[in-house]
Amino acid sequence: MKPFRSAVLFALPALVVLTAFVSANVIGRGKRPADEPARVLPPPIPPRPGDPVDALIDDLEIGPAERHGALTIYPLRRRHDSGFVPLTFDEGVSHGDVVVRELARSRVNEVEVQNRSRRDLFLMGGQMLFGSKQDRIFQRDALIPPHSEWVRVPVYCVERGRWTPVSKHFSGKGRAVAPALRRAAQESASQEEIWSGVARQRNEFSVSKGRTEAYGAIYEDDEVQSRLREYRERLRPVLQRGTCGVVVVGRRGIICADIFGDRALFAKLWHSLLDSYVLDEGKRGWGPGSDEHSVREFLRGARSDRSGHHHTPTPGIGDALRISGPTSGAALSFRRDAVHVDLYPTLYRPLMER
Repeated sequence: MKPFRSAVLFALPALVVLTAFVSANVIGRGKRPADEPARVLPPPIPPRPGDPVDALIDDLEIGPAERHGALTIYPLRRRHDSGFVPLTFDEGVSHGDVVVRELARSRVNEVEVQNRSRRDLFLMGGQMLFGSKQDRIFQRDALIPPHSEWVRVPVYCVERGRWTPVSKHFSGKGRAVAPALRRAAQESASQEEIWSGVARQRNEFSVSKGRTEAYGAIYEDDEVQSRLREYRERLRPVLQRGTCGVVVVGRRGIICADIFGDRALFAKLWHSLLDSYVLDEGKRGWGPGSDEHSVREFLRGARSDRSGHHHTPTPGIGDALRISGPTSGAALSFRRDAVHVDLYPTLYRPLMER
């Protein structure tokens, strides 16, 4: 009995202390004395090792802003290019190395792509496909391997009112839809929402009604074409600085960011992207302010210690990520290096409410 009594006597003080601690935290919960300091929040979760979005953002430098009209462009330079420069859709189609066709049993929201070249093929979300039964846009980024079989790729229709083939295969014209519509497609909006967004932009540019409601008709407008040439000329310095991406700011704040793993890939897509920004002309800025500090915080908001990075399906090779947090968007990576990251402020006016 003596050993048992000794053990009890030894444990009794610890039990008293434990009881007092539990009582203070349970009975007094929510009644912190006024002089007690607020609890210090734990440090943020460290970024996941090898995260391609984090690595890209941490490697960026923000260059001096270039301004014209309603747009302010912050060039982004990367200290270390990835060296991965795939074939683009327009390059592949123009050389006959890439073929895009309707399915055997045609579907509005899906097409087939075959890469016959020796290089990887990059398909950018929001990029336009012309012809066949109706014009489409790629729903999100995709990477198709060399000498591929036919790969099914998700798309949206941007030409309501036509289901009659005008060509056997799709072609490219180096065009993309405006950032708001690109984002809606990326977030898997309904086809009706995409059509509504197309109709709204057609009305903004006073595009006359034709046989179909084609988004591409906006680009055919003489005034729009003149505006695009003006912006390309005035914002030429953006491309002359070894830029790998940009943050785009409008009158109301940040619109979006497009960042590429290699400056050569950005250079090939710059005019398509710039034209799409001009279609907004800064009228739809919905993010924070336009100074460099706001831009830096916007980019940092996409890191994995501030936003969730979720793997999503991709029709080709590489890894696709969905970014959700103070900054949202998507990323496509290959061999642990980002190919393209497009970002948007989380708080924004939905496409249908503009």
